[in-house]
Amino acid sequence: MAARKSPLEALIDFPRDGENEARRELLRINTDNFMTAADRYGSRRHEFFDLMFSRTSLKIDHYLRRVLAVTLAKVSKDQRLAKKMLSGNDRAVSLILRKSATQTVPDLINMIRERSSIVFDAPRRPDIMASDMPDCNRFSMPPLMVEEIYRFIYFSLRQPFNKIGNPKLMALLDQTARKYRQKIIEESQAETRAELVAASKAIDHKVRLNQLTEDYVSELLLTESKTEFTLAMCALLGVDSATMQRILNDSSWEALAITCRAANLSRPFFTNLVNSMNKRESDQNSSTRIVTLYNKISQDSATRVMRFWQIRASTQKSEEQGSVAPTTDTAQYDLAPQAISARA
Repeated sequence: MAARKSPLEALIDFPRDGENEARRELLRINTDNFMTAADRYGSRRHEFFDLMFSRTSLKIDHYLRRVLAVTLAKVSKDQRLAKKMLSGNDRAVSLILRKSATQTVPDLINMIRERSSIVFDAPRRPDIMASDMPDCNRFSMPPLMVEEIYRFIYFSLRQPFNKIGNPKLMALLDQTARKYRQKIIEESQAETRAELVAASKAIDHKVRLNQLTEDYVSELLLTESKTEFTLAMCALLGVDSATMQRILNDSSWEALAITCRAANLSRPFFTNLVNSMNKRESDQNSSTRIVTLYNKISQDSATRVMRFWQIRASTQKSEEQGSVAPTTDTAQYDLAPQAISARA
């Protein structure tokens, strides 16, 4: 029995004269991994939200580990406790980050609160509504959002030490977290803001000079300039930063393959991207498969997917604003190749 084709494989094999209804469904499936939360589209104040959320969260995790490890080293004769705090991974926060682009900001806060109370036995907090969220500018995050991620990270770091059964130690960790909370939050946000502003200026400058090349982006990848790399990929692929985060979190790399092919990027560059994300043993087969498929994707098919995504994003934006413009209804588009080029 033949293995079931993935959405990308089905797109590659789809006949040029195939039925439009079947084509639309295939395009819908292939754009699922491009869709982000409704409040990211057309909202300048949320333009960089997911990128800021990711960078700020990881900085908070890093700084909070350090101050808690120093506290443990001072009060405990067992230095393994401090090393355990420093050497732990950020798996808990990484799982939240992977889902951030698909959640509206209020829903994301509610999800963090829910996970904090269930997974880490933190005190339950009430849900919030969109109306509870204050406005913010494009280079800042809602204060409540940052407070909740700090709380979530602290309870995730605290959890392994519950098993020790030392109330005084737990009380000291709580005291330390409260003492440094404001300082860590402010420094993490300030660093992220400065990093994002500098990266935005650098990429805009490269674009103006027509110097945003595959080689330049590859250098950013090698030097682990993550914020600048993400914004460079946005400019190179023609997508917003929330969608870019969504694409990079697609573990099949099919969304990345489609966007790179639509932008006519080379296979060596794409291979370099995939290899940089090939961190786990289980990724090896997936990376080999997607690199093999890359040149089989026609640029017409990849471009068609990206245009369909733009239609879906436009529709979602209209629905959020309370009125759907007729021209954004995907059912009204004849998605045969010649029809798409005529309406682009």
